[in-house]
Amino acid sequence: LFVPQGLSPDADTKNDFWVIKGLPTGVDNTVTVYNRWGNKVYQKKNYDNTWGGLPNVSGTKKKEKLPQGTYYYIIEFSSSEFKPLNGFVILQY
Repeated sequence: LFVPQGLSPDADTKNDFWVIKGLPTGVDNTVTVYNRWGNKVYQKKNYDNTWGGLPNVSGTKKKEKLPQGTYYYIIEFSSSEFKPLNGFVILQY
C-alpha cells in the first residue's frame, strides 16, 4: 500500500489526484480527510483515487478548492485483518 504525502491539483496532469496504490480489492474502505482544525472536509466509501482537493461534506463549499496546506487522513477497512491507517497529505497548487 502506497499513500502519497502530497497532491497538486493544478491541471498539469501530474499529481492532480490523490492516488493511493494498492488498496485491497474486495474489502470495503472509507477514506476521511480532515483539515488542521480537525474538521472533516472529505469522505469517500470505497475510495476510487479521485480526490483532487475539493471538499465533499456538509458545511463546506463543495465547488471551491480547499486552501493549500497540510491535511490529515484516516483510511479504515471493513475487514479486521487490515488495521486503520492515518497520516498527512499536503495540498499545493
